[in-house]
Amino acid sequence: MEGWRVLSIVVACVVLFVVLEMMRRRKLREKYAGVWLIVAIGVVVLAVIPAAAKFLAGLTGVETPSNFVFLLAGVVLALVSLHLSTQGVPDAAIAADPNTPRGPDRARRRARGFAVRVCGIQA
Repeated sequence: MEGWRVLSIVVACVVLFVVLEMMRRRKLREKYAGVWLIVAIGVVVLAVIPAAAKFLAGLTGVETPSNFVFLLAGVVLALVSLHLSTQGVPDAAIAADPNTPRGPDRARRRARGFAVRVCGIQA
């Protein structure tokens, strides 16, 4: 067995172990645990059976298996980025921000801040 294959299997098993350990310690949110478990198992499968990457690369029309793996990694990163960009800022974070105007006199405070910044008027 080639050295690169042994290294890829070891790295894949470490990734799987880290994901499982984070799930066990509840450091990984439940809504992300399934996705990361699938990604980790996929990495192990591609490391143990490199012919699977070659087959999938041929099936999708990608020239080399390494390019297919990079494409797959890019798709996973794009999906994670898309998911995180659809998540709103928690209300607790907004409430904790001292610069967030609250209360009925919001317009007055904003106007006072504008007057101080633009005109130099102290209210």
